[in-house]
Amino acid sequence: MSESATVVSATARFPDAAAPTSEPKVMVPFEHSRGRVPRKIEVERRRRRYDTVDVAKLLEVAGLTLEGIAKRTNDRLPIEVFDDTSYESRNPQEWLDLARAQESERSRFLPARGIHAVRPKS
Repeated sequence: MSESATVVSATARFPDAAAPTSEPKVMVPFEHSRGRVPRKIEVERRRRRYDTVDVAKLLEVAGLTLEGIAKRTNDRLPIEVFDDTSYESRNPQEWLDLARAQESERSRFLPARGIHAVRPKS
């Protein structure tokens, strides 16, 4: 089974990142039982499904654009932007635990995308 595009891309951009930070969280037993999808298959299926998610399209559906968010004069995003938890796979403490569990300081980060507001010079 080949690795998903997300894993390959994350590995190229973040060679020191720990593998668990780019694996989707699945609630499937490690021990396989007959009639159930094996854990490795479920993890790969979710990776591929997450590969299809386009943040820009999700923002567009919500009536937002990356440019519009970055150009806001207000320092804060509206709270409604953060209300949808349907794509959350881990709670904040789990993300922090993943980062802290890494042996090296260089791998204590989580690959992510962010939006940075650029303020016009006055």
